[in-house]
Amino acid sequence: MECFDDVQSPEKLNALGEGDGLVFRDAYAAPFDLYQCVSGPGEPFRRMPAEAAARVSESVAYLARHTSGIRLRFRTDSARIALKVRISDGVLAMNHMPLTGSCGFDLFFCENGRQRFAGFLAPGRDCRAFGGVQDFGRGGMRDVLIDFPLYNTVDEVQVGLDEGAALEHGGRYRPVAPVLYYGSSITQGGCADRPGDSYQAMISRRYDLDFVNQGYNGSARAEDAMVDWLCTFEPSVFVCDYDHNAPSVEYLEQTHFRLYRRYRAARPDTPVIFVTKPDTDLDPAGAAARRAVIRRTFDRAVAEGDRNVRFVDGGTLCGDGERSACFVDGCHPTTLGFFRMAEGIGAVIAELLGL
Repeated sequence: MECFDDVQSPEKLNALGEGDGLVFRDAYAAPFDLYQCVSGPGEPFRRMPAEAAARVSESVAYLARHTSGIRLRFRTDSARIALKVRISDGVLAMNHMPLTGSCGFDLFFCENGRQRFAGFLAPGRDCRAFGGVQDFGRGGMRDVLIDFPLYNTVDEVQVGLDEGAALEHGGRYRPVAPVLYYGSSITQGGCADRPGDSYQAMISRRYDLDFVNQGYNGSARAEDAMVDWLCTFEPSVFVCDYDHNAPSVEYLEQTHFRLYRRYRAARPDTPVIFVTKPDTDLDPAGAAARRAVIRRTFDRAVAEGDRNVRFVDGGTLCGDGERSACFVDGCHPTTLGFFRMAEGIGAVIAELLGL
């Protein structure tokens, strides 16, 4: 069984587990391990502090509460795993992305650096509280990873386990610093079928790498305040993928090398991958002009002696075979599109890290 037996009404959600031997714990509580989350108990889950986000833009301040890239990890021998979720803003439903991706949760079992899909939970269209339980039929210690929604706000998550079940800290990723991604709605995960289908999550599964997702739908414009925030991380690799949200070629020209220069001053040794947008078919001339700007940043960096930069032509990532199947609307990737992006970008990350 791959889908949680879901509960959509608040009354049934409150009663979930009552008299049934399930014990619920807040996701913020030890020994649960949260990745990429910068908030704390009693707060909505955030991937960027409110003060830092507000300095960038109003839209980033809102999107910083979208939980793309936030993950929960733990070990347990519980035969059942349940979730209770509360969302004060209500479900964010879009006409080009399934609720399983924008608002759903993915569950994976991890073993020897590999992740195996084990289930998902998704809300109804009008829910502010939803949950479910999945019975795996047997216990035994398992390392569990839960991916949070790509496009929704999440106020509260409670995890239910069998009464008396063991609960420990989860396993760790490969012992290298996380990969940092910055970019547009595509970077945030639009329009993957499930959270685990973003290209960052796929790369994470393939190479057992932690990551930080700083994709902001329509709002990645390389503002100085955002670059300041990106410079606070100490990643193993920085993937710079904000081509799409520069409002014009001229704006991209004004900001792209400036972002690189300011980031390199703060992080002189971090490898940087420059990525151009993958969807070039609807406006080939415009995409080529943008690609040229980003290529100039790369060429200039190399000319100045930087050997820790790479260039990825996003227009080649999805290939030619069934190319239309790689995009929902000619712009945002499907899960197939994200898979092909993960193949290309992941290979460059692996080369830089010697994997």
